Amino acid sequence: ALNGIINIRTAYPKEKPVTKFSLFHGIYMNPKRKELVWWDYQPVFSGASAFHSRKIGNLDLVIGGHGFSDGGYRENEWEERQRLNVNLLYRDKKVPGLSYGMNTNLMFHNKIDFFLWQDADSGAYRQNTTAMPKLNGIRVNMDPFIEYYNDRGSKHSLKTRYFRVINEFKEEPEKDNDGALYYAEYKYHKRFKQPIDLSVGASASYSDIHSQLYENHSSLNGSVYAQFDGEIKNKVKVSLGMRFE
Repeated sequence: ALNGIINIRTAYPKEKPVTKFSLFHGIYMNPKRKELVWWDYQPVFSGASAFHSRKIGNLDLVIGGHGFSDGGYRENEWEERQRLNVNLLYRDKKVPGLSYGMNTNLMFHNKIDFFLWQDADSGAYRQNTTAMPKLNGIRVNMDPFIEYYNDRGSKHSLKTRYFRVINEFKEEPEKDNDGALYYAEYKYHKRFKQPIDLSVGASASYSDIHSQLYENHSSLNGSVYAQFDGEIKNKVKVSLGMRFE
C-alpha cells in the first residue's frame, strides 16, 4: 500500500462451516525489446489456496493452505512455496470468560533470487551464473495465548510466540543461518463505569541467531507500560502513557 494501511484480521468461524478454494494462473508476456527474450515458451506463475472454518462445540477451528509456483521472467530466477496455518480457540465450559488457544503457521520455500545480470543489453534478463545461490527455507511460528475477562470490565491476556527461521544453501553451506525468537506479553485492561480505560502490561523477547557468515548473535528485550484514557464531560479527551524498556 502506498501511504495507506493494510488491516489483516483472522476469519473466525461462524455458526455454519465455511469452505473456500481459490486458483490463479498468470503468464509473463514478451518485453518490447525483443533481444531481452531468453525463453522458448512464455514463463508462467500459478497458485492455489484453501480455507475451512467451523465450530466444534466450544472449539473454534480455522485451517488453511496455500501453494505458489513462479517460473520468473528472468532466467534462473524462480520460487516455490507451500504454507499451512491452523488456528484454535477454546472457550472454557467451567470458567465463564476464560478462553485459550494457539495459532500456527508453517511455510516451506525454495527459490533462486536474481542477483546480477549478465549485461545491460541482451543479457538484462539473464542471470550471471557466478551468483546464483539456491535457498531452501523453513518458517514456523506458534502463538499460544490465554484470555480472561469478567462482567466488571476487567480483562487479562497473555500472548506468547515461538518463531523459527531456517535458511539452507546446499551449494554454499557457509551461508546457512538459523534464528529463533521467543516472545511473551501480559496485559491487564480495566474499563470503569465512567468513560475511563486503564491498561498496564509487560513484555519480553529473546532472539538467538546462528550463522557462519555473520557469526552468532543474541538479544534480550524487556518492557513495562501503562496507559490511561479518559474523557471530561464528553468534551475533552485525555490520554497519558508511559513505557520503559
